[in-house]
Amino acid sequence: MLEKEYFLEKYRITENKFNQTNLSWKELQDIYTDYNNNIKKEAEDVIDNVVKKLRKSPDIHSIRARVKDPEHLIEKIIRKKIKDPERIISIENYKNEITDIIGIRMICLFKKNIKKMDTYIKDLRYKFNSQPTVNIREGDNQIFYKGIGEIKVHPAGYRSVHYNIKACDSSGEDYYICEVQLRTIFEEAWGEIDHTIRYPYLQEDPHLNDYFKALNRLSGLADEM
Repeated sequence: MLEKEYFLEKYRITENKFNQTNLSWKELQDIYTDYNNNIKKEAEDVIDNVVKKLRKSPDIHSIRARVKDPEHLIEKIIRKKIKDPERIISIENYKNEITDIIGIRMICLFKKNIKKMDTYIKDLRYKFNSQPTVNIREGDNQIFYKGIGEIKVHPAGYRSVHYNIKACDSSGEDYYICEVQLRTIFEEAWGEIDHTIRYPYLQEDPHLNDYFKALNRLSGLADEM
């Protein structure tokens, strides 16, 4: 069971911010229990099946996968509701509203591999929950991403191709949304360091922002070279 005061302090969420979400703590407790008892194990089986297919891509360097931690799921729901209090996230729909319960990251060595890996993913004939999104830094060469999906300039310079695919559960009647990320090994290095140090609590720190902009330029230069 989650203890409210401890949880909010641990994840740096103020009582005032939480109250803005219009969520009840009991509702979150019910989601937490349902996820642990009914969803997490099934999601782990789904992720195994998806990874078996994705790792066969001939241009892949490595692959990482995880099922979302239960506490991080609750934190994600709260933060989404803080951002959009009118959004409805409930025990009935959270499995599909939180699109990264299953997260898979495919890593390649070179930019030239991305298009081939995109073709491989699409040839698997998964249904997509949304159009693929290509996140780039302002000034990046877009030639590597033509035809993949919607290209967006990310304000923090984050680079990655995102797919939300629908993967069936063991019954074959229901599905899970899997967030598949595709990036180069240099983009992975910057993204992991940035996520570990800045996200989600230090994104407004001006000194860290300057350092990570410089690191982003270096990783981008390495890819170009």
